[in-house]
Amino acid sequence: MLVQSHAGFLHVLPALPTEWKAGGEVKGLRARGGFVVTDMKWAYGKIEKLAVKSTVGGNLRLRTATPLTKADGTALSVAEGNNTNPLMQPYGMPEPIVKDAGKIPATTLPDTYLYDISTQAGEEITLVGGIASIVPVSGASCEFVNDDAAYNLNGQRVGEGYHGVVVVKGKKYVK
Repeated sequence: MLVQSHAGFLHVLPALPTEWKAGGEVKGLRARGGFVVTDMKWAYGKIEKLAVKSTVGGNLRLRTATPLTKADGTALSVAEGNNTNPLMQPYGMPEPIVKDAGKIPATTLPDTYLYDISTQAGEEITLVGGIASIVPVSGASCEFVNDDAAYNLNGQRVGEGYHGVVVVKGKKYVK
């Protein structure tokens, strides 16, 4: 439900139960390839924060329905070709035996993002989710910018003249 790693990549939140979509947090999930999800938080089915520790190093191929960046705002590399990590090769599963395929309901899977992240043994990487829960702000000026620190999506402090998405006290706004 929370992580899978048998298909050649670490898939986060592949089958989140409907009852848990509003939000949650988990720590300490182990995956193939020597990777440990040390901290994962989500809200409304989307990743807010994901910290992964590499115990042996190598390529971390990561699949998620949430677009992610490194915590410092650095973009991630889109995965290409086969995974170079020998510890994360797909498990060869046999085709299922299906008696009556007509009884299988149609399934619509969400679009996903597939990233390759180079890691060193002992390194922990922290990733953050893309734009989520943005509150539109009407008018040209925002009163909260004078009272509270505002940051852009890269975590840099911005002033009153900044236009775009800002983060104030952990919430995102369009200014």
